[in-house]
Amino acid sequence: MSDIFESIIQHNASNIGYLFSQTVIHPETREYVNILCVNCKINGPLGNFLVKYSFKKPSPYHNGPNTECLFAIKKNIYTNFDLLTTDNLSDFIVYLTQNQYNISHEFQHIRDHHVNKKHICMFTYNG
Repeated sequence: MSDIFESIIQHNASNIGYLFSQTVIHPETREYVNILCVNCKINGPLGNFLVKYSFKKPSPYHNGPNTECLFAIKKNIYTNFDLLTTDNLSDFIVYLTQNQYNISHEFQHIRDHHVNKKHICMFTYNG
C-alpha cells in the first residue's frame, strides 16, 4: 500500500485520528455548513461526541460517489445535528490537548494525496 494515510488508518484506527472539514447542507436550514469530521471512531473521551453521518454531496459537480459517510463531531452528547463547525476549531484543538490527545503537525504527505478534503491535522490518543 503506497498511501501512508491508508496504511496508518488500517493498522491503528482507534488511536489515530485524522481531522478535516467537510461542506454539507444543514438538514433544517438548508444552508451550507463546514463541519469538523474525523476519519474513524477514536479512543478516549472524544468517542462519545462522534456520530456516523451520511450526507449527499452539496453539488452534483463533485467527482466520485453522490453520498459519503464520515464521523462528525457533536457539540454535546445529547444532540445529533448540533455539530462542530470550522468556527469551533480553536476550541476543539484546546479540547484535544486538555484530554490527552497529541496533535501532529507533520501531515503534508496526507494533504498531498487527498486533495478533496480540507485537512486540518492528525492526532493520537494517549490515555
